[in-house]
Amino acid sequence: MSMYSELLVSALDIDQPSDEEPTTSAALSHLLRRRGRLGGSRWPQKGAEARYGTLVDHLAYDAALIKVVRLLGVDCSAEEFDLPERARTRLEAVLTSRGIQLDEIGAAAGWTERAATEADAL
Repeated sequence: MSMYSELLVSALDIDQPSDEEPTTSAALSHLLRRRGRLGGSRWPQKGAEARYGTLVDHLAYDAALIKVVRLLGVDCSAEEFDLPERARTRLEAVLTSRGIQLDEIGAAAGWTERAATEADAL
């Protein structure tokens, strides 16, 4: 098992917001929030801090992704993430095949959040 897979196993153990089993919609909402953090940070960092931040964001996203596909009945484990990009692409394709378009949902959610923020500013 790769080091990334081992870290992901730990992230799955840590990322338990409650003792209750999450609903699919709550898990999907969590996944979209984690996806929104990929590739950007509110506080730009350089060097090792940036790499650690990127690693943490990817681990959180992958843990959330695994939880969503498991809720949909797909057998998946952190051990599949020896090559994270490949595993991530496969699981995202599973969601797409079930009609869950993460890019479209995320874009709509982002627009809704921006509109609400702008409305609050008025």
